[in-house]
Amino acid sequence: MSADVKTIKTFLLNAAYEGAVACFENEPAVTLDPNKDAYSEFQNPELRKRALLIYEEAKIQYAALKAALEDNTVWPDPVLPVSTVVSTNKQTALPGQDIGANLASVVSAIAPAVATAVPGAAPVAGVVGAVANALTGK
Repeated sequence: MSADVKTIKTFLLNAAYEGAVACFENEPAVTLDPNKDAYSEFQNPELRKRALLIYEEAKIQYAALKAALEDNTVWPDPVLPVSTVVSTNKQTALPGQDIGANLASVVSAIAPAVATAVPGAAPVAGVVGAVANALTGK
């Protein structure tokens, strides 16, 4: 398994467990005895039941997240025009230059790429444009 796959799997597992825990956050709390060690507390049948429910829900959510990651029909991968983004990223500020102006030009160049790559991203492009204006003081 490559490092990239391990990283993606870690993110998916984390998201699955976050979602699983959220599914049961409105359930009554399991009361733990602070005078007992963790191992003996895990013998608590209510805690074991809750842990098993969360584990099973996390497996379901992991499978759903993995399927969504692999599904290009409902969740298409964004396609960025590389030539636009790469060519504008070559700009760097030299001593005495305004880094904000250079950064603003990069941000301005990225806005159209974001708007065309992601369907319905026009509001995002507007935010990116506002950031560019804020950097240049316009």
